[in-house]
Amino acid sequence: MSGKKKVVRKTASSTRKTRRSPTRKTKKPSPTRKTKGSSRRVSRPAKTKTRRFKSGTVSLRQIRKQQKSVDHILDRDPFKRYIKANLNRLVSGKNVRMNVKAIEILQEATERYLVDLYSKANDIAIHSGRKGITGNDVELVVRIRQIL
Repeated sequence: MSGKKKVVRKTASSTRKTRRSPTRKTKKPSPTRKTKGSSRRVSRPAKTKTRRFKSGTVSLRQIRKQQKSVDHILDRDPFKRYIKANLNRLVSGKNVRMNVKAIEILQEATERYLVDLYSKANDIAIHSGRKGITGNDVELVVRIRQIL
């Protein structure tokens, strides 16, 4: 190695400080307006932005809410109408009356069946590397249940 030192020279542009012109303070218009014939200012309602959540956040919140609740998944009145319509069709047009407890038991059994069906369909979808279930998954669960 030679004993030469590298000399860094400062140029005029690097040592010169730039001056900024002073910024003017502008008065922002207030969110109020004057009304006719009045010196009072009437304030406008502030515009609020609608809250946007990340995708999946709301659905996860709804899932947690449903899991905590003990309510029925299916609405009671439409389910009752469906059951009565099918019973009247099966019994050849006779008006069939049902006890309220019997309809509740039918609804509970139907909901348990559907929850079990969809959870198994979800397992099949996860096994095949997908996040959501398809109709094919549900059909496969039904076919497996028929075999067993």
